[in-house]
Amino acid sequence: METARFHTNDSDLLILGLYGVFLGYQLCNKTRSYRPRHPALLWHVLAGLIELVLYYRNPRCGRGAVIACWVHSFTSLALVKGLPNGYPPHTRPVYQAGSLMRSALVLHAYITQ
Repeated sequence: METARFHTNDSDLLILGLYGVFLGYQLCNKTRSYRPRHPALLWHVLAGLIELVLYYRNPRCGRGAVIACWVHSFTSLALVKGLPNGYPPHTRPVYQAGSLMRSALVLHAYITQ
């Protein structure tokens, strides 16, 4: 049985437009990155794109969404590990906490649906 995608409002075009703006900014941004050749970066981007595709296809939390979220969270931890603490000094722990919370919450969503 296939479930239809629910609509709370008609903001899909706005959200996809914002994704396009962010992508365009990143493509035009010529500043140096922290780790331009980090091996986890490709997996991080692919997992994020897979999560978006799975959500827009069907917002129910399936095995693919759980795996994509875990890959995205794990690679996020790997990418943030080398970042300097910066200013404010709590920037890196915020990314780490968010990755850990996402991993736990997606598992909870998968189990309880």
